[in-house]
Amino acid sequence: MRRLAIIIVCAGAAALGVTAGAGGSSGGTSTFDVVEKTTNVGFVDNAPTGDSTGDVVVGASDLFNKRNARIGTAHWSCVRTNPGLRHCTLTYFLQRGFLTLQGPYRDDGTGTFAITGGTGAYRTAHGWMDLTSTTTPDGGRTFVYQERFHVLR
Repeated sequence: MRRLAIIIVCAGAAALGVTAGAGGSSGGTSTFDVVEKTTNVGFVDNAPTGDSTGDVVVGASDLFNKRNARIGTAHWSCVRTNPGLRHCTLTYFLQRGFLTLQGPYRDDGTGTFAITGGTGAYRTAHGWMDLTSTTTPDGGRTFVYQERFHVLR
């Protein structure tokens, strides 16, 4: 379950929060907070058996703003690259476009992801998102992450 939580965090739900709060494409920096709650997770345990380099975690999450209103979804995949570290690719789907992110997710439940692109209202967005695992409110079936986006335009 700890491995699942780590991968879900990689999802980078944070990107959705920043994108959802940042309107338009004018210059400046916007900082936004997002809550990510996983909805679907799957593991691929590549050889050798157990947690090892090359194992993959894929999943989806719902994204919420600080008022607990659903603002979008995140879809992500993470590959174990080293002990304690996974490399993740995330896409956050929002009402006015989507954001893509990449970066490391650490087994301690933290990660920092670069905003690598976007579409629609987010086509010029770049910056980063910081993620922290907070809870598993239902015995480990759902993971909750606090995410802070730093969007530069």
